[in-house]
Amino acid sequence: MDEIFSVTFANLPPLDLLIAVLRFDVHPPLYYQQLSAWSLAGHSDRWLILNSVAWSIATMLGVYVGTARKFGTGAGLLALCICAVMGSEIYFAGEVRMYSMMSCLTVWGWVLADRLQDDYRLKAGLPLLVLLVALSMLHGLSLIAVSAVLVYALPWGEVQWRRLMPTWLKLAAIALTALAPWLALGAVKKVPHPEGFSLPLLEQSLAGWLLGFGNARLPGWALPVAAVAVTMLVCLAVASRQQPRLARIAASFIVWPLLLGTALCLLVRPIWLADRTFAFCAPFVAVVAGALLSRALAMGAAVRVSSSFAATVVLAALAWTGYAQAVTAHKMQYRELADYLREQVVPSEFVYVPEMSMFWGVARYLVGPDWGNLLRVQDPRDVNRFASWKRIYDRLGAERLKTLHLVPETRRLEGFRAPLIIGWSPFPELYATPSYWVVTSTGVDLADLNLCSPRHTESVPFGRQVDLSNYIGLVAYRVHCGAAAGGDM
Repeated sequence: MDEIFSVTFANLPPLDLLIAVLRFDVHPPLYYQQLSAWSLAGHSDRWLILNSVAWSIATMLGVYVGTARKFGTGAGLLALCICAVMGSEIYFAGEVRMYSMMSCLTVWGWVLADRLQDDYRLKAGLPLLVLLVALSMLHGLSLIAVSAVLVYALPWGEVQWRRLMPTWLKLAAIALTALAPWLALGAVKKVPHPEGFSLPLLEQSLAGWLLGFGNARLPGWALPVAAVAVTMLVCLAVASRQQPRLARIAASFIVWPLLLGTALCLLVRPIWLADRTFAFCAPFVAVVAGALLSRALAMGAAVRVSSSFAATVVLAALAWTGYAQAVTAHKMQYRELADYLREQVVPSEFVYVPEMSMFWGVARYLVGPDWGNLLRVQDPRDVNRFASWKRIYDRLGAERLKTLHLVPETRRLEGFRAPLIIGWSPFPELYATPSYWVVTSTGVDLADLNLCSPRHTESVPFGRQVDLSNYIGLVAYRVHCGAAAGGDM
């Protein structure tokens, strides 16, 4: 569902894109703006996914450059190999979301923060400052990634740290100023699905960096084993007396984000998503592992042979889990639903999709990627049903609302053999048409919709069984109206 937001926003002109992000999303606009620029070359699913692949490749390049500069070419190559088969990187390289870009900017923030250590002046730190501002405009929780780069850039242990601190404070102040409006937006628009801190969530986050997320093909013991392995790597790095630079990386980009995330959950509000909140930390596990393995390979013959064997086994295992994840279905079945509707829907019917993002997804695969402008195709009675937006709409007035394209033109979309209808408010044709289609997510009860009565319904699900009591996906209902329908089924 989140990817539908990305591809739908990417179809909008710049001003409409900014308005749509402020109106419907909790994240800043930068990712959607760059995806919109990328989509000038095409709107196909494959091309848009390649945007995330490109950011993931840039992440791996940053892992190599940063590790090689600090620990040698061998360590850089090892870190690159590990990063290339990490489940988290593979997972987000296949998603049209901002997490590959976020990892990339954080890794290159680390590289630029290292360069700042050589010339600790604000002028020399301008590239880092630009990157921090970009990172702050990427995600609703960019605060954690930005703070990790700033913690690493602190003049730790420097003899003249008091002279250097004003430069760091200026960097931090500008970065936090760039973050402020998006933190305020996130405070107003509360996302319902993040959770509070818990040990199982921590385990899922740590293990997911290695094994990925949504991988149904792994044995039950794989998760705790992977979490223990990551914990051991971080502890080894932090405790390494001979490599304080490695301890600094682990502390700044792995330990600190988890501590800050836990504090926010306990003191502010739940923000923990096991797969996403700390996804940018995963490449630094590869950096730590590459540096430690390189050091082991420089030791005696016995250690070198055993380390080589262990590394080969681990890389092969990660490559297998990455492949298993890549071929495990985890996305909404919009394509399959669209193919089914093309076979079944007749011109005298219509397709009613009340939920906004579901409508965008159905429109994309029934009408086409360029189906229209989401600001113009909305339910006019439902557009400001939230109290806060009603107040904003009242203050703007009718003329400004039209100028900003905040007044919908229609709730009906043509382009398929039958029209598509969006919105929750009553729709008169629902009571005058002998049969029509309703498409909803699995959590929607038809009794909550303003459908004809009496009616008879036939349903076809499109999705996946998560467990015995939980099915996720879409449902297509064919609704037959009138007394002869015989009531609900």
